[in-house]
Amino acid sequence: MLPPPQLPAGLPPVPPPPVLTPKPPAPRAPRRTRAVRKSTPAPALSPEPAEPPKPAAPLPALQQILTPEQQREANQAIERAEARVEQVLALFRQRQPTPEQMTSITRIRAFLAQARQLRTTDLLTARALAERAAVLAEDLLKTVR
Repeated sequence: MLPPPQLPAGLPPVPPPPVLTPKPPAPRAPRRTRAVRKSTPAPALSPEPAEPPKPAAPLPALQQILTPEQQREANQAIERAEARVEQVLALFRQRQPTPEQMTSITRIRAFLAQARQLRTTDLLTARALAERAAVLAEDLLKTVR
């Protein structure tokens, strides 16, 4: 092994490197945890029957406001559609419909029943349903010819 190197004479000695002491870590912020909800025991049932909650008052339904002329026009359109549907259905009462035709007849009757039911409360929807029934009836009529 080699001897340690010697410093020339007249030079000041080199101080040893400073010893770095590690800083203690900064204290951590407390950890945030979710609070765990403890379940509460169910309340004991009382021997007296509790009063049932009262139903909330129903909200008024929003409807379009129609002029008397619009109401008359919608009613006439419903009556025309009903008359046409009844003509087509009368034709099929005299025949033996196929299963596909029976499906169409069932749909037509359902649309017509819904139209009749809504006629007093929602005239525009009733008109649309009656017209759908009439369109289906026309399509059904094409299967006969």
